[in-house]
Parts: sequence; C-alpha cells; structure tokens
Amino acid sequence: MMWRRPPFQQLELLGEGSQGSVYKALRIDRAGGLKQTVALKILHSKTAVDLWRQEFESLSRVRSPYCVQVLSFERYQGRPALVLEYVEGLSLSHFAKSAWIEDDEVLELLAQLEMGLKDLHKQGILHGDLSPQNILIDIHGQIRLLDFGLANCNTLRVTPQFAAPERLDGFPATEGSDIFSLGLLENFLRTSNSKPSAYLKSRKFQDLSPSITRQTLLAQKIQHLLERQKRDENLPTQTHTPTVQKTWASQPFVLATITSLLVLLIPRASHSVRPGAITILKVHTNQWYYLILNGRKLGYTPVEVPLEANHIYHLQWHSISGEGEKVLVVNQQSTLLLEDSDFSH
Repeated sequence: MMWRRPPFQQLELLGEGSQGSVYKALRIDRAGGLKQTVALKILHSKTAVDLWRQEFESLSRVRSPYCVQVLSFERYQGRPALVLEYVEGLSLSHFAKSAWIEDDEVLELLAQLEMGLKDLHKQGILHGDLSPQNILIDIHGQIRLLDFGLANCNTLRVTPQFAAPERLDGFPATEGSDIFSLGLLENFLRTSNSKPSAYLKSRKFQDLSPSITRQTLLAQKIQHLLERQKRDENLPTQTHTPTVQKTWASQPFVLATITSLLVLLIPRASHSVRPGAITILKVHTNQWYYLILNGRKLGYTPVEVPLEANHIYHLQWHSISGEGEKVLVVNQQSTLLLEDSDFSH
C-alpha cells in the first residue's frame, strides 16, 4: 500500500488510552479544497499495522446509525491511524457523572444499545469491550458505539468492571459476552435499583424499542450539558464551602433532625432563585473518597455533578481514613466546591 501524507490540521486531543490517542482534526481535500471535521485515532505502536487494518476492515462493513462510521485507514507521523466521523456529544461515562439519569433515559439508552449490538452481530462483528467510555451520546440523543472490531482479531481488550467473567479469564468474545456487558451497563446506570439486570441471567436481548419522545428529551439534556460545559470553560469559578460540618452532625439521628428543620426553614419559593436553577457540585480532593449522594453512588473523587438549587442533599463518603456524612444546603450559587478539609471528622 502506498501511504500518502494525510492533510490534517488543528489537532485537538479528545482522549487517550493504552492503545492510542483520539484527536479532533480538520481534514482538507487538497484537490477539491473541501474541509471536513473528523476524529483521528492514532495507534501508539508503529508495528501493529496489520491489527489495525483488520479493525478498519471490520468497521468499514458496518452501516448502522448506532455506530461511529470509519472513513479511511491512514498513516500519520509514522503510525497507523483510523479516520472516523466526528460525533459531537458526550461519552456515557461523562454523561453519568454529569447528570441524574432518569428511568426513561436508561430505557432509551438500553434500547438503542440493543439496536447497535444487533447491527454489529448481523455483520459477524463482536464488540468485546462495551463500556461507558466506548459509548457516545450525540446532540440528537442517539448513541454511537466506539472501539468495536478488535475482539474479532483475537485481542483481549476489556474494561474489567464491564466484562463478562469468561472474558476476564482470557476467553474470546461472543454475542453472549456482549449482552452480559450490556447487563453490567444497566446495573451501572440504575444505581438506585438493587435488582440485577435481566441481561446477566438470560444473555439474550430484551427486544426493546427506541422512542422518539425519549430520544428528544435525552437530546435536550445532552445539549444543555454541552452548553454548560462551554460556559464553565469561559466563566470564572465561584466557590462556596458548606457551613454544616461539625462532628456531631455525622450522627444519623442528629442528621435526620437537622434535615427536617432545614426543610421547614428554607422557603418553599424564592424570588432570588429561578425555577430549575442548577448548581454544580465539584469534589476535588488529594485523598480518594467514595461518594454517595441521596442514596445514589457517585463513585470515587474527583466528581462533578449538577444539583437543583434551593434543595437539601445528604452526602455520605468512604475513604481509607474512615467514613462520614453531612448535609449540603444548596442555594443559588453556580458552583459548590468541596475539598479535603470538608471531609474532616
């Protein structure tokens, strides 16, 4: 194969993993002068050309609205690279950390994921590494699967938290292992539901159907999060340290009493807080903490999550030095920052 010099400009790093890096880039057709924004996936290794050519061949066979489309196979600065369509949106991992996910939204995500996996399996292609980081949700509320195809190359590349047991034991991917990963994703999304996913037991699709209504609502939330992300990048950060931090507040019966009193004291309506106003809770600490907010597992710090203003929240945490809890009174400030000192006992 004769390698031509790909005309890429304005590279912006989107993400980096153990296999390679993904950039947003502007590709220019020197002959026609046409410009196209693409995602350029560059492999770290210079010697795995055959492996990536196989991934390109797998990707190029897929024509699904639920999968990112491959455009070409290139070499960039001596390394093999895939040129993919650029999708504006958020990863499912980012979405789960940035917003409350309603049951209807979980149902819509599962329905679309089923459709995407079915499209892959019809082509004889297995995903092999279905995880929140490998799923995009675009501005239209539609999921787009990433990083599929290498499972067909006998490559063990998995995210342990979302991998089927046989994959962790080194066995190759199957349709059943993809569906098992889908069940682990459902458990991840339904953090308040202790009932295990039906996918885990049956390893069969539930034949869910996507909904235009649910997809439209999902699109609105994705667009709102992207707009807020751009706004936060351009505005100075405002911080606020909660005042309810005393040791005696960690006792459960005292905490419940304080919460009840605060509910009575905070006015039901406030002219200074617009309906639906959002405060961003940011937890940035040097020590790791595992956080639970109003019963929902947020995971390990650092964490950023939107909260409704003029509300009270119950925050619990676990760390190597112990565990604790506190009441957060969220008012109209735009950002609520918690640091190590806010978790002292």
